[in-house]
Amino acid sequence: MAIIGTGVMGARYAKVLADYEVADLCTVCDLDEGKAAQVAAEHGLSSVHANADTMLATEDLDAVVVATPDFAHREPVEACLDAGKHVLCEKPLATTQDDCEAMLAAVERSGRKFMVNYGNRHRMNAQRIKQMLDAGELGPLKHLYIRLNEKLAKTATIDWLERTSPTWFLLSHCVDTVRWLTGAEFTEVCAREVYGAVQETLGVRTPDVVSVLGTLANGATIALESAWILPDAYLSPVDFQIELLGARGCIHADLFPHDLQCSAAQRSGAVDYSSDVAGPLGKVQGWWAESVRYFADCLEKGVDPTPSVRDGCAATQVLLAIDEAVRTRGPVPVPVAGDQ
Repeated sequence: MAIIGTGVMGARYAKVLADYEVADLCTVCDLDEGKAAQVAAEHGLSSVHANADTMLATEDLDAVVVATPDFAHREPVEACLDAGKHVLCEKPLATTQDDCEAMLAAVERSGRKFMVNYGNRHRMNAQRIKQMLDAGELGPLKHLYIRLNEKLAKTATIDWLERTSPTWFLLSHCVDTVRWLTGAEFTEVCAREVYGAVQETLGVRTPDVVSVLGTLANGATIALESAWILPDAYLSPVDFQIELLGARGCIHADLFPHDLQCSAAQRSGAVDYSSDVAGPLGKVQGWWAESVRYFADCLEKGVDPTPSVRDGCAATQVLLAIDEAVRTRGPVPVPVAGDQ
């Protein structure tokens, strides 16, 4: 396996794959060759590339992780698939309809396995909720609410902040979670944005908050919200809550654990132990690591991984509709994935 893009997420992929016995991480690639070399050195890799085409032509690879920024997935994904490699693509799949269609076509003509890494599907509490919904324990679903918020300090670390928003960076997780949990497609959305804090603090005009109301094909209503301006003193690094109301029951879940709290000179507040904790033998544990290892496991076993490229297209259709609803300030229908 190889990794294209060695920023924050690329480095995380390298950390998980480097100590997984199913995978052999052999090289990394980044336009900033110095950044790639740093990640390679951390994991004892002797091979580094600054050009994806060169890497694909010279390395003996089975699969590639594409961990470039959201808007820059299409070119490396197409190149990898056309070179006969399986691909794990960081979420969201794409930020335009054209890019979605191009990558869908590339997957279909290549016959290779492809996965969009909406890793929250691998949270244990989310999986238990999925099992309860599939078993009909709540009865017909009537309403679903999700919020996913992060600190402004985290927002400030995004190098390409002017090219993204809470819709793409955060609500993308919520949209995939809704589709996966319910098995229902979005049919219509309304949305609003609020500006000010990010622009005043970081000098970038991008929304502080995005709020969405909508409907699903099963008749349920949905409410989604994401803000990335939480104060540094907020209890937890992430605020991730979900509520589901059915005809015969309801569920409330904190998808990000807040129950391990620390007060010390170096740290204060809730401590995340769900995604990047090293086990006794040094292997990274947690939901996100499991989502990465799941892809490698699927390749070894010949299983098609999910979320698929079509799941990625469907999520992007919803996100594009949210952007359109913000612009028009009215309800926007969500087309079926792949349709206009």
